Amino acid sequence: AEEQAAFDSAKARWQRLIYGDIPDVTISTPFPAGTCGGGTPAISGFIDDVRIYAFIDSIDGPGNILGQAGPCLVRNSDNLPGVGVMHFDSADVADLIGLGQFSEVILHEMGHVLGFGTVWSDLGLLIGPRRQGGTDPHFVGAQALAQFETNGGAAYSLGARVPVENCLSPPPNTPCGAGSYDAHWRETTFVSELMTPYIDDGA
Repeated sequence: AEEQAAFDSAKARWQRLIYGDIPDVTISTPFPAGTCGGGTPAISGFIDDVRIYAFIDSIDGPGNILGQAGPCLVRNSDNLPGVGVMHFDSADVADLIGLGQFSEVILHEMGHVLGFGTVWSDLGLLIGPRRQGGTDPHFVGAQALAQFETNGGAAYSLGARVPVENCLSPPPNTPCGAGSYDAHWRETTFVSELMTPYIDDGA
């Protein structure tokens, strides 16, 4: 029940933040079971905006990767996610609940399913990605640039705006790799923002 409540809370939070609408779709020819990874069902029928499957299962033991997520089917019309999967490490869930952080991890991973860091390249919004040899990946969405400037980024001079994780200065003793760079805000700039690659104490 506690885990279900955390999922419901994250869903409601994103629904308050993203209040626009995109057309519903109907999948008349089903995608077979396993299309979105092991254990996922066949995908068919009516989808109102986005459908998300969530799993709590083993990933890598306690610590390190708490969860991973992203879209598995995107809409042909606009490259926005239609179906996605969130996977949480069963070795970490109890501790996250005890620390009051499970809801935030779900909120973060749900953001990836909704496209944060996962469809940026397809939409032409990620410049200089690390996976192509870049050292200063940055996001160029107009509204993000405006909000970055408004919320303290006007004086930012360490590179291009808005800085995306490059894994060149990760926190001490914390791995930073392909699951982190090009898909999150830069930790050294944003620190405790929801969509950096590391969870932080406090608000």
